[in-house]
Amino acid sequence: MMRQLWAVARKEFVDARRDPRSIMTLVGYSLMGPVMMLAAFTALVENETRNEKTVAVQHLDRAPGLAAHLQEQGFELETLDPELDILQAIGDHDAILRPAADFQASLRAGQPAQIELVLDTSKTSSQSMARRVEQAMAVWSGELASLRLMALGVSPQAAQPIEMQRRDVASRADRAALVLSGFQVFVLIAAFFGSMHVCIDATAGERERRSLEALLVQPVSAFSLVVGKWLVAAGYGLFGVALTLTAMGILLPMAPLGELGISYQPTPQSVLTMFALIAPLALLASGLQMLAASYAKSFKEAQTYLSLLMFVPMVPAMAVSFLQLDAEPWMFAVPVLGQQQLLSDALREVPPDLLSFGIATSVVVGAGLVCVLITARLYGSERMLRGL
Repeated sequence: MMRQLWAVARKEFVDARRDPRSIMTLVGYSLMGPVMMLAAFTALVENETRNEKTVAVQHLDRAPGLAAHLQEQGFELETLDPELDILQAIGDHDAILRPAADFQASLRAGQPAQIELVLDTSKTSSQSMARRVEQAMAVWSGELASLRLMALGVSPQAAQPIEMQRRDVASRADRAALVLSGFQVFVLIAAFFGSMHVCIDATAGERERRSLEALLVQPVSAFSLVVGKWLVAAGYGLFGVALTLTAMGILLPMAPLGELGISYQPTPQSVLTMFALIAPLALLASGLQMLAASYAKSFKEAQTYLSLLMFVPMVPAMAVSFLQLDAEPWMFAVPVLGQQQLLSDALREVPPDLLSFGIATSVVVGAGLVCVLITARLYGSERMLRGL
């Protein structure tokens, strides 16, 4: 049987290698995820840390004290024409302050002084600027409130009966894992995407090229035939996972995550650990794809089926995200979800639990073997030649 497996695997490997475009597509996808994450992190940090502090003010003469405070906070003030239409002006500015006509009178009377902050929430830069302006305004409002209380002979601390101190116990690794949670989907999909073209070519492609008949009459059992195809497809899935993780290890350290208080420096050992945790998923992915593609009567039909299967890795990630579920022991017994939890722990630099790893691995490998056995039964039937 081993000789049969080796012969089938070698034949499928040669067939897959003859399609360089599929291999280049696999390489391109494997690099796409880390590149997109690097670009997204760079843009996020640039937006959060940029030093743009120019704020436009209309009717600046109504609030000289506010203008002085904003300048002390490092803002540059741009005075706008009082007659300028505010809806047209906001298109050229991130935020505009408009003190009310009775701003000074309200302050002198000890009443709340009205000021309007105009912004366009459809622009990220406008939201960031508005947040900085609101923080500066809150500081000035607190200072004025303290002065009013002292003028009345009341200690400002009397207005703050409770002082809450915020203590964040999350480690830098925990914060990094939260930010990198989207990267898990790219790694999980790589296991499915890597084996997809091999599974299609080895099943529906064989039938469409009319080479399936010649293959089935060979002195090779249906089980050996399917297992040989399965192992080659799983090998390409592992290749996709390895490329994605390698690209992550090279590109993500280039992201300026330190500006966000996040430290993540993947080591070769951590990358190898993540690969070992995800590797069993390639067996399930290739087995499930071979089973689905065996029911397809043409190459295009198989592509449709397997394209829908690409959503399988996304479902657990979306469910955990939308339902805001915490890690539970039962999750490791769910295919794909267990690998996602193991990968999440690895990103947090938590040593993998051997029991959880054993359960998650047994489930996906067992499910992959079930798919292979069902596919082998299909290949042992005459209906496979006629199309299922």
